[in-house]
Amino acid sequence: HVSRLCNVHNPSKKEDLLYVAMVLIDEEGEYVYATIPSYICNRFRPKILDGKIHIIKKFDIVPKKREYRVVGDSKIMINFFFNTYIKAITKEDITIPLHRFDFVQFHHLDHRRDNHYVLTVYYYYYGCYYYYYYYYYYYYYYYYYYYYYYYYYYY
Repeated sequence: HVSRLCNVHNPSKKEDLLYVAMVLIDEEGEYVYATIPSYICNRFRPKILDGKIHIIKKFDIVPKKREYRVVGDSKIMINFFFNTYIKAITKEDITIPLHRFDFVQFHHLDHRRDNHYVLTVYYYYYGCYYYYYYYYYYYYYYYYYYYYYYYYYYY
């Protein structure tokens, strides 16, 4: 199941696509980060539907990224290459979670703040700090929380 899907562009040249990034979830709720390099993304991108179940075969399994991992506890990631096979299927009897969330206890956030492996906790930490410090600005907190926590944690 493709839980999250996004195009990753070069920060200095927005028109340059670096790769397509995905988070894939299986029946047991386990998830893995997957990428499609830019030189073959035109071949696969039209076949991948966000939120749909896919059959994927013949992919490359590589060690996880060293920094700023999207999927924190996975030891591997998947890379597509020319021979990768992907097909969307429409089976109604398969139950796969739409998303997976790994929440951290509040007292652990300070220890993970400068951790370059988990980008999201840093923003979540400040989002919580903002909320507790300025709790009467609930509307601004909610926007801040939603933007940073949702964007960085779920993509």
